[in-house]
Amino acid sequence: MKNRFIFKILSLSVLLINSGCSNKQDKFPVFINTGLSVKYRLDNSEDVISLNDQFSAIWSDDMSFIVQPNSKESQSNSSKFKVNSCESMLIARKNNYDLIDIPSSGPYNAMYIKCQAINLVINKIKKSEISHIHDYILDENSVTYLPKQIALITSSSRYKSLMADQKLKTINDVNHIINIKQLNNNTISFSNDNASRQKISILAKGDFNHDAIEDIMLSVSNSVIGGSYTSYYLYILTKTEKDGDWIVLDEYPNN
Repeated sequence: MKNRFIFKILSLSVLLINSGCSNKQDKFPVFINTGLSVKYRLDNSEDVISLNDQFSAIWSDDMSFIVQPNSKESQSNSSKFKVNSCESMLIARKNNYDLIDIPSSGPYNAMYIKCQAINLVINKIKKSEISHIHDYILDENSVTYLPKQIALITSSSRYKSLMADQKLKTINDVNHIINIKQLNNNTISFSNDNASRQKISILAKGDFNHDAIEDIMLSVSNSVIGGSYTSYYLYILTKTEKDGDWIVLDEYPNN
């Protein structure tokens, strides 16, 4: 009788352990920022709810862009291309089309980042089995430890030099961060000591490269105080240990 009782307890323990293992993938669900949306570009957005639908939905005419091939030989009226959805935006970028209306380059580049983010979310992101960043909060302390690749560097030669310097690890090592403003739980803005300003937002958390480890997607907008310069980037970062350095998995567009 005693042996049967012990056997039942052991069987129950194994059942509970197996049950816990079967839920392992549900431990770290995907997070998607509600701000990741292009519904405001649509004439009628009532029926366009999911990001999949938003990716292919046609924008209103006043929200569209006209682009053309960047080769002078192929720049003719017949080769002009209308970018009026996220889907067409990524096609234009893939085929190296340039924006015709240069003053609209800021909004155009910003939309590319949003569309690329939606594309990655609907095609790449999965639940994670392991995470060292699930409780990560973007605030005035944590932002200073983001990787140096995110720092605003307008000179390509200086960028290469700084990336090659192994002593520099973080964004704050490159540009000293000042005047930090917490805009919401997922967005922070700050100035740098090189008269520039950056805004960083968490757009999503999940497994983007399918190694079972949770990654984080950040959008970064850059500007120069008192100038016209703007740039926009998207980063996929991860950590392989809780107190380890950030690892840059992907960057859009590539530097």
